[in-house]
Amino acid sequence: MTSRSDAPFYRSPRMAPGRWRGLGPWQCMFPIDFAAEAVLRWTVPGEVVFDPFCGRGTAPFAAQVLGRRGFGCDINPAAWVFAATKARPFRFPAVLLRRAREVAAAVTRADRRPTTEFQKFAWSRPVLGFLNAARRELDWRDNRCDRTLMAFLLHDLHGHAGRSLSNQMRPGIALAPDYSVRWWRSRRLQPPGIDPLLLLEKRLAWRYKKGVPPGPEARLMRGDSRSWLPRVRTRFRLLVTSPPYRGVADYQKDQWLRLWLLGERGCTAYGESTTRFASESFYEDFLREIFRKARRRAAPGAVILVRTDSRPATLTPTRRTLREVLEPEWVCSETPAPGRSGVPLNPFGRRRAKEIDLLFLPAGHAARNARVPGRRAAA
Repeated sequence: MTSRSDAPFYRSPRMAPGRWRGLGPWQCMFPIDFAAEAVLRWTVPGEVVFDPFCGRGTAPFAAQVLGRRGFGCDINPAAWVFAATKARPFRFPAVLLRRAREVAAAVTRADRRPTTEFQKFAWSRPVLGFLNAARRELDWRDNRCDRTLMAFLLHDLHGHAGRSLSNQMRPGIALAPDYSVRWWRSRRLQPPGIDPLLLLEKRLAWRYKKGVPPGPEARLMRGDSRSWLPRVRTRFRLLVTSPPYRGVADYQKDQWLRLWLLGERGCTAYGESTTRFASESFYEDFLREIFRKARRRAAPGAVILVRTDSRPATLTPTRRTLREVLEPEWVCSETPAPGRSGVPLNPFGRRRAKEIDLLFLPAGHAARNARVPGRRAAA
């Protein structure tokens, strides 16, 4: 196992990419090594890497810090805030702190008053007041400074008591309010007395200590990939992604607390009643539409790498749909994803789905790559 001192620069806390890559605890994400190794193997600097389900932006971020042009899209606003901030953080932490003090100055008495039992148990009154003011004051959609500050608040909105803004909670997802209140009551847990300004100051100091991520700033789109793909004129050399797995995560429901802070309604994604994709036919149609549109944006010799759930409920429709859309121009090979554990099948991570990588190479790819300096030929 690689030690922290021997870790690649994009994972090492001694370098800026290593400090920024972990912004935003998130459920069901692939590791940065998976994306970085694909970027290094299948592209050269300056080429385009695209992820239509980028989540908190791991693949575009890896592409950026490795000198490629990263593109990504995600429908979840919280994921987009994390991804866009990692790629293009506001560069002046002192200004961010000044903006945080402006938010604190805008707190009213009503902001500090809990309106639900969940709020009473989740945060102290000073924290709740700051959060309500941030919801009102921060223009995270259009202002980079405000978006960066919001990303830091979302990062610590819930997590381990004493190390985040909240009472004891899971960092990656937020469980249902009633469940959380019962859990806190049974253990007589009260929200910690956290000063949000002091916590922000500490987080900003650590994150910015080594600067901001280098490379050509990745472009991150907020919304449904089916709507964004026709607008993209750039052609990708590598598409690396992991579509939502059937019956696993409902990202809108699991991120309801971050969506609350953003002022976003808890709408469902992609037009289904939930984002767990209960319907196999809907799931296939959904993947088919996205990958057909993505195929039109592929550069000659492009490579498509998809990490998916090895359970038949997900793998069978995914494999069938991708082969329908991509073959015979691309040839597929399947490899079990490395590692002992896969993506969690429930919020507590007690059951995990193994994963499999579907690699689609165009005909003659190895022969063409052998003549391109700097690109390793396919095995």
